[in-house]
Amino acid sequence: MYRFRLVVVSIIISSSVILIWAQKEREDFLKLYRAGEVLYNDPNPTNQTDSGALAYYKKVISILINSSGNDSILWDCYFKAAIIEQTYEHFEKAIPLLQACLKLKSPSLLIPGPSWYLPNLYLGNSYYTINRFDSARFYYREAETIATQYSNIEGLERLYNTKGVLNFETGNYRQSKNDFEKAINILESKKNPDINLLVNYKNNLASCFLKLYEYDEAMTIYKSLLPFESNTDFINQNIASVYLNIGASPQAINYLLKVKNNNLAKLNDLGRAYYNQKQFDSAAIYFSRAFLQNTIENGNRKNLLTGITYLYKGDLLRAKENYTEALRNYQQSIQQFIFSFNDSNIYTDPVDYSGVFAVNELYETLLSKAAVFQSFYQLENNIGYLEASLKTFHSLYRLIDYVEKTYESDEARSFINQKKHISHHQPIEVCLLLYKLTGNNKYLEEAFFFDERNKASVLSLRLSDAVLNNTANIPASLIAAERNCKEIINRLSLKASGNNDSSSLAGILSQLREQELSLETIHKKLNDYPAYYQLKFSSASTTIADLQQKIIPSNSAILSYHIGDKNLLCWVISKNNYEFVVVPYPDTLSEHIEALTKELYFTDGSSITSTRIHTRILYDQLLKPVEEKLKPFNNLMIIPDDELSFIPFELLLDNSDRYLLDKFAITYNYSCSLLKPPLTKQEKKPYSLLAFAPYNKTLLNDSLPSLPASQKEIEGLNGNLSFGEKATKEYFIQSAPHFSVLHLATHAQTNDSVPLQSNIAFYPNNTDSITNNRLFIPDIYNLRLPNTSLVILSACETGGGQLVKGEGIISLARAFSYAGCPNIVTSQWKADDESTAYIAHRLHHYLEKGNSIASALQKAKLDYLADPAIEGRFKTPAYWANLRFTGQFENSTTRSLYWLLLLIPLLVVGLYIKKSGFLKSRTRVS
Repeated sequence: MYRFRLVVVSIIISSSVILIWAQKEREDFLKLYRAGEVLYNDPNPTNQTDSGALAYYKKVISILINSSGNDSILWDCYFKAAIIEQTYEHFEKAIPLLQACLKLKSPSLLIPGPSWYLPNLYLGNSYYTINRFDSARFYYREAETIATQYSNIEGLERLYNTKGVLNFETGNYRQSKNDFEKAINILESKKNPDINLLVNYKNNLASCFLKLYEYDEAMTIYKSLLPFESNTDFINQNIASVYLNIGASPQAINYLLKVKNNNLAKLNDLGRAYYNQKQFDSAAIYFSRAFLQNTIENGNRKNLLTGITYLYKGDLLRAKENYTEALRNYQQSIQQFIFSFNDSNIYTDPVDYSGVFAVNELYETLLSKAAVFQSFYQLENNIGYLEASLKTFHSLYRLIDYVEKTYESDEARSFINQKKHISHHQPIEVCLLLYKLTGNNKYLEEAFFFDERNKASVLSLRLSDAVLNNTANIPASLIAAERNCKEIINRLSLKASGNNDSSSLAGILSQLREQELSLETIHKKLNDYPAYYQLKFSSASTTIADLQQKIIPSNSAILSYHIGDKNLLCWVISKNNYEFVVVPYPDTLSEHIEALTKELYFTDGSSITSTRIHTRILYDQLLKPVEEKLKPFNNLMIIPDDELSFIPFELLLDNSDRYLLDKFAITYNYSCSLLKPPLTKQEKKPYSLLAFAPYNKTLLNDSLPSLPASQKEIEGLNGNLSFGEKATKEYFIQSAPHFSVLHLATHAQTNDSVPLQSNIAFYPNNTDSITNNRLFIPDIYNLRLPNTSLVILSACETGGGQLVKGEGIISLARAFSYAGCPNIVTSQWKADDESTAYIAHRLHHYLEKGNSIASALQKAKLDYLADPAIEGRFKTPAYWANLRFTGQFENSTTRSLYWLLLLIPLLVVGLYIKKSGFLKSRTRVS
């Protein structure tokens, strides 16, 4: 029986024993301790020697627990008793022993610093095993902190591998990748690394890359492991899986044929590979073999791999246009994937997803089933098939809702959101076709529902959770219990989805059902808090009726776009009406968006003519189809879809050479589901400002240039102002939740290739680590800003970033939305000092008159364009269209002090410009 031997501690304790050996009055407990040591250190431990050692250690503990002067022996007894309990998987008994061990820490205790590493590590392991993930992470962090303080910690690679497994099993694949890489680096740095451990750790890392869809990296690792000749069948099958995922079926077949064991996974993959090559007869042979193999291995027990066989066979029958049999196979597949679902009627869909263990595969099955019903309609022109398809899509979105509500990790949710976006146009097209055939408005509302469920769903869910935690007055212990329960469900679901052993799968599913019942019990307790119930169980997507009755002001309209497979759909929703327009997707749309973006982002914008062509064509493609419907309004809320997010709509030109800016005040948002009723004067939070200018002077210890004007931006404002060395990241994180307005006048860096590395710079108080003075997107995500009404990011390109399908641009601005701030003013590209200052001055002028921020920004830009003192070459959109307001509808008749101070920092410059008639020397700030 394996047990870790703590040699270093045993030597230390022996020296302590020598020091106190002469004390005759303690001879009794010393005899007990020595007897326990003999049994514990037996070279061939048995149940008897371990139970005897445990009894001796516990007896010593009972003697010494209320005495003093023998803490080193007491520490050793606690620790070794815990190791014995863990050896026999008595983790709940080991935990209090290890905790007691850690409580003994004091300056007088003769235990070297590195020895505290293992109690923390083992506590983390114990909590992990009993599914207490928050506690496990806490003690892993403690162990890691100790390890960084000493260079002689043994087994540190095991800590990082264990952390990696924890993060992997709870769906946090990006962090688990980092942990596995750290474990590998530590192991490879040793003179004689354990090869078996190295192969295991690298295999874990490759599994992360598979989950992250980074197939090249996974393939490189798997192929590097083949020469070790360890678990070769498993590695060959994984290599084949990578090839299947990238569409290289011949290579997949080559590696699958090297696998000696004809297991279900191999047979399924071979059938799929031949199906991909349209060799349908060969595919059918392997699927038949898979069904026979399942009978041998599992009998009638439900399992993942047989569900996959039914799914693949359904796809094969669909390709042969045998739709009835395809639907029957899909129905069988659904029954395999949901433990409690046994209905074989093809017109019946799941409504309850408790006990589901194959989310990814189940999603594919439901999607295929819905598509076959559509094919049936095209074949027989029976509207009932379209209704059946729509019904299946609703079931599919209930599955998505289940994942979003019961998985704790955003990354665990993201895989299904990626799949959802690929097919997000299909249910909308079904709804619109049903509307065309029946004229029933309910199908329009359903189309809007599906459209909204595909926009910013991760952001919406995160904001809902943040509001719950901050406003519902729920005890922290109850929130922690819900989070822990969801993490366990997440872990068990992912564990079950990768389990090919049907006998052990039943046990996992049993645990899963228990946790789902526990989560239900927790939710019943949470329902006692009205704010929680109202927010948690409200509709995931705002309805058209909600928008009209509660959110849209009378002078306003929502313009919400949806990019379909072949069509462009635009919703126009006002207080009293809603309409939609569908036009063929313009072939040149992407081309003109890209050209306009380059013109604005990467040139000085010195020619109006150079942008005119693109802005006019984009107007014709995006606005002209709804032009007449917008005439009654002067305020637009634009909800762009995917690449449309890059367009500053204000600068689009109609056929009369009028900018959209001339007609409308414009606000942007990511989704209608994020919109809230306009605040009343009483609801607005009192003005309180936190402003930072860390680069107001030249810094010798930093590569970023100084920003002298940043001092003027915030100088003289009424609030908490931090300049230079006081403007640190740590102080910002501590202070930000307590203020209604946050203003950051500093550098920002946008990383399009790795969005999470985009950051805002603070004073570099520690040059050894860039993380100490940069606020990265994950840092912003983790902020809690319950009191913040507005964030001003006066650094450049704070509104830019990488486009993530279905979620929008992953920008620094969006990160603050993620943290809970409803209104953000940003710059989409490098800002011009003077033009921005001029617009800010006029913005202040109109805000003082009580205009909403959208209206004030519109009028300020129009003043800039109409001012004869400004040279024409400075009136191209690159100079005035960069400022963008993302936020909520506002009541234009109400006014709040924080709006008045939105861009006051620039007024000094603006007044100077007004007096001097506009400066000749122009620069761009970064």
